[in-house]
Amino acid sequence: MINYGLDKKIRFLQASKIKDVNSSYSFSKVVGELLEIGLQHQKGKKRT
Repeated sequence: MINYGLDKKIRFLQASKIKDVNSSYSFSKVVGELLEIGLQHQKGKKRT
């Protein structure tokens, strides 16, 4: 499920590459979400 979510966000990033005022905002937002998911995933690995 995590991989599916990442794939969906990456596709959204590619779609938002169109010249748009909000593209830089959406890019940083998605990157932030990806980092957050990555940190949660690392914490889960440490607990196991």
